[in-house]
Amino acid sequence: MTNHPAPKVTPPNAQPVETGAPDVTSPVDLDRERLARVALTQLIEPARSAWSAVIGEHESATDLYRAVLNGTLDETIRERMSEVAADAFARARLAEQLADLDPEVILTHAANRGYRFVIPGDQEWPSQLDRLTGQRPIHRVSGAPLGLWVRGNLDLGALHDAVAVTGSRAATPLGCEVSARLAGDLANAGHVVVAGGAVGIDVAAHRGALAGGGRTVAVLPTGVDRLWPAINESLLEAVAENGAVVSEYAPGSVVTRTRGLARARLVAALSLGTVVVEASARSGALVTALWAERLNKPVMAVPGPVGSTTSIGTNRLIQDGRASLITDADDIRQVIEP
Repeated sequence: MTNHPAPKVTPPNAQPVETGAPDVTSPVDLDRERLARVALTQLIEPARSAWSAVIGEHESATDLYRAVLNGTLDETIRERMSEVAADAFARARLAEQLADLDPEVILTHAANRGYRFVIPGDQEWPSQLDRLTGQRPIHRVSGAPLGLWVRGNLDLGALHDAVAVTGSRAATPLGCEVSARLAGDLANAGHVVVAGGAVGIDVAAHRGALAGGGRTVAVLPTGVDRLWPAINESLLEAVAENGAVVSEYAPGSVVTRTRGLARARLVAALSLGTVVVEASARSGALVTALWAERLNKPVMAVPGPVGSTTSIGTNRLIQDGRASLITDADDIRQVIEP
C-alpha cells in the first residue's frame, strides 16, 4: 500500500496568481490551488451545472476563490449563477463565509484523520474525470469535481482499468449473487471495482471484490467521514482499508438527492465501462449508464426474467441496443479490453 503524507500548503492569498491555468509543475502553485478548492468544497455544490459553468469561466479555482472574495465576478457570470448566488446579498454572504474559512486548518485536520484531497495536477489524479468538463447536465448535474476527498491507501492512479458495477437497491438475491460473482472475478483478474456503496447491487459488488482478494472503490454522496448508508458502515470501513472511499464533498457533508444523482457521473467517469446488474424502469443505476454513454464508455447489462420489475431497466438497455448483454466477467473483458 502507498502512504500519502499531508501536503505542505501555502495560503491562497500568499501571492498573485499568474494568468493561465495553474502550473502543476510548481509545488507552490499546486498547493495554493488545493487550498482554494478545499475552501470552495465547503460552501458550494460543485456538481450543480450552474456552478460548473462558473468554475469553467475561470483559469483556476484560485482565480474563482479570489474573485468571490474580492467581489469581482464578471456580470455575465453573475447571471449564470441565478440558481446559486445571483443577488448581491448572496454573493456577499458567500464571500464572507469564504473569508471565515481557513482551508489550511481544514486540510490538516482531514490529514490527521487519514483523509487526503486529490486535485488535478496531483500524480494520482484520475485524469478520466476531466472528460466530465463541459458535458451537458443530467438532472441539473454536470462538470468535473473540484477534487476528491479520499479515505484509504489505494492510489487513484490504479483506476485506469476500473470497472463500475451498479444496480437496484431493491435487488433480488439472485441479482446480489450475480453482482458479487462478477465483481469477484473482475477483482481477481486485476480490475478495480467501482460502485456507489448503496444497499443492494452496489454493496454486493464491494463484497464480491473484497472476497476475491481485489481492490474496490466506493463513491459516496456524503463526506468520507460519514459512511453512508449507515447499514453498510462496517463494509465501507473494509473498503477503505482495502481500497478507497472517495467523495467530491467535504468531510461532514450529508446526503441529499442531488448528491446521490451527482455520484453517478463519477462512478461512470472513473471506469472503463459500466455494468448494470439489475435496474427497475426508473432506477438510479440508469443514470450511471446514461453518464457512461455521454462519456462514450461501454454500457453492459445482465438480462433478467421477463416480468421482473428489477430487470425492466436492464432488459430495456439491451433491447434498445444501448448495452451489451453480459453474463460473466469474460463477457465484460471482451467489451472493455482492446
